Amino acid sequence: MDEIKLNRIPDVYINCPMLKKPIADGWCLDINLGVRGELKKTSVKGEIDWKLAKKMCPNCPVSYFNT
Repeated sequence: MDEIKLNRIPDVYINCPMLKKPIADGWCLDINLGVRGELKKTSVKGEIDWKLAKKMCPNCPVSYFNT
């Protein structure tokens, strides 16, 4: 049987003002979906201060939903 090789698409990184570091845009999307209630917060990786995220993400200039 032939081996299937998948091409991995590299992550795009954005500078997250809330976390004060570059993060993958997919993680930004997950955080925003958690803030909006469209994704369970427990399924978002990493330690997120959800009170701070709820305050910052809706007005963030690099947020997935604000670009």
